[in-house]
Amino acid sequence: MTIGGYTDLLLEGVTEIPSESSPLLRTMRHEINRTNRLVRDLIIISPLLDVSF
Repeated sequence: MTIGGYTDLLLEGVTEIPSESSPLLRTMRHEINRTNRLVRDLIIISPLLDVSF
């Protein structure tokens, strides 16, 4: 399982967490999504950066 998977489980209420943790978990989910988009974009553009000298 990934960090995103664990975060989703906690957000879905699989286990009880202190209520003050919810904003932190939502921030984590947002940053996980942002990182995933960044990695996906880098994978897409990486062939364009393959320059032979």
